[in-house]
Amino acid sequence: MVHFHGKNDFEESLWVASEIKQILKTEKANYSDITILYRANHISRNIEQSLIKENILYTIFGGVKFFERKEIKDVLSLLRLIVTGDNISFLRMFNHPSRGLGKKFIERLSYLGREQNLSLLSALEQNIADKELAKKGAAEFLDLIAELKEIAKTKSISDLVKEILERSGLAELYRKDGDEDRLENIKELVSSMLLLEKENKEPVNVEEYLQEIALYTDLDTHNENQDKVKLMTIHISKGLEFPYVFLCGFTEGVLPSALSIKERRSRAIEEERRLTYVAVTRAEKRFYITDSEGYNFTTGLNKYPSRFLFEISEEFYIRKGKLSPEILQAYKVPSRNSDTESKELFAVGDLVFHEVFKKGRIKALNLDKNQYTIDFFEIGKEKPIDFNFRFMKRITDDSILESNEADNTNSAIDLQTHLKSQKNPFEKDFNESSAEESLEDQQFGKDEKAVPGENLSSGIATDIAKNKNKKWWKF
Repeated sequence: MVHFHGKNDFEESLWVASEIKQILKTEKANYSDITILYRANHISRNIEQSLIKENILYTIFGGVKFFERKEIKDVLSLLRLIVTGDNISFLRMFNHPSRGLGKKFIERLSYLGREQNLSLLSALEQNIADKELAKKGAAEFLDLIAELKEIAKTKSISDLVKEILERSGLAELYRKDGDEDRLENIKELVSSMLLLEKENKEPVNVEEYLQEIALYTDLDTHNENQDKVKLMTIHISKGLEFPYVFLCGFTEGVLPSALSIKERRSRAIEEERRLTYVAVTRAEKRFYITDSEGYNFTTGLNKYPSRFLFEISEEFYIRKGKLSPEILQAYKVPSRNSDTESKELFAVGDLVFHEVFKKGRIKALNLDKNQYTIDFFEIGKEKPIDFNFRFMKRITDDSILESNEADNTNSAIDLQTHLKSQKNPFEKDFNESSAEESLEDQQFGKDEKAVPGENLSSGIATDIAKNKNKKWWKF
């Protein structure tokens, strides 16, 4: 097994391409003997670009090539409309997102374009007053293209794409769709643009960018039966085996995924660990792991190798590419925190002090959700509190606590007696808006139920249940 650590995405993917060439040369292998795996589809972008540069034939197994994905083609079509105004890009984007421009509109525009020997965009610009073309959506589309052309004169390609996504409505459309893969692919596209600008050490304009990616977008996608390297997600690879396997993008926030890290659930992390095991066991002869430094647009943080890499004993793999002391220190933080949390967990029965809810007792621990269930004496309720909540400490003076618990019990009896003699202040204002929530409800959500005490009169009990958010019994 070999691990390679690159300084950036380009270095990582170019190393993969060069290693594939080495395998073909020294092992007398075919392209089809080699498979590249990744956790998420957007990882394929930099890999594909390097394979194309090195003239290595490849196919996406169970998926679509990066620059052929719908959301990527949408953005590239608007870029081409800004520069060339070609008909293919126009037909793709004039009514996407929907602008209410239907079949009759495009038929009339196509007729005028042929008659006047103009592109569809130019025909619309010159005939916008035509009865069939004078639509609100058509005018808005022309305004959009004009605005983007002006922005393109002064903005770099990465900034221009951000403007395109917001002004065209595409960003909102993708967000409403809720398709995480589309959103990740868009982030990856912008990331590749920023990296290109960094490599060039200057901003890249739209014309330069389209020229740069022409190689990746004008490929002949036929001849699928040719001998090719296979690219696929780890999920798709389950049950399959290949002589040589590369696992790329082995970074924290990708594998394990950012979502599993955010949830901080042991079950989610364990599932990501099993997925890594699936990838490792796909290889029959040789297995490669690669990662790189840089910026992760998914997590919004700098990239570090996956925590799972350091769960593998170094005697089992060869490392290529130097890991800096800073990276080694940074990767240790998650596991060290996990160890600390597990060692410092309060136990069931422990007495604790919470900054808001004051004194309480640990009733249960939920390891899946990383939560305590705590019975707080002063509010008389149980609350879920996250393991990572900092402002809570163990109480060691039992006698003081027991005294306070007794005081609280006496106070509760006095309160019930007092309530019996009090008139419900909400009897006349039953339909008025509820009073402002208490501090604990503002911070930790509304209580599921407000259960009145057994000694309360039935009328008061009913009113309390109906007006539970008013909490008039709290002084």
